[in-house]
Amino acid sequence: MTRERLQRQRLVIAALSDSLIHSQSDVVRILKSHGIKVTQATASRDLEELGAVRGKDSDGRIVYQLPSRAPATLGERALEIKFNGQILVVKTAPGAAQLVASRIDSAKISDIMGTIAGDDTIFIALEKASSAKRVSEAIRELVDASMSTRKRKPSSRKVKR
Repeated sequence: MTRERLQRQRLVIAALSDSLIHSQSDVVRILKSHGIKVTQATASRDLEELGAVRGKDSDGRIVYQLPSRAPATLGERALEIKFNGQILVVKTAPGAAQLVASRIDSAKISDIMGTIAGDDTIFIALEKASSAKRVSEAIRELVDASMSTRKRKPSSRKVKR
């Protein structure tokens, strides 16, 4: 990790700890106030590398949070998977849907056309209905792999038709 990136991410961590970051634009603005110019793409990468997720603070405002304040693993975030036809619906812990959808997108699971994430729900569009069961199992494996890297017991997640 470069020295500049380390310094930048330390500033982001400090701002995250104070619940000051509501958007990627806030990261750009905060870093600029410290003499560091970055693009929104860099801010996005930093937040992703730090594992920051969006959630509600004690006042109910949406802010980015560090993993220590959010569920620790993907398995603790993805709670339930349902499917009907060409749509999969993944229910997550509050504020975790965007991170889980990002991980699903990064996994490049075949037959997924795209994901849409809200606060605690992800809609996944499939190329064909016949792949729903296989894709839901692939997502479950992704979740279970996340759990095993943390050496925790699997959480109770359901896959429903």
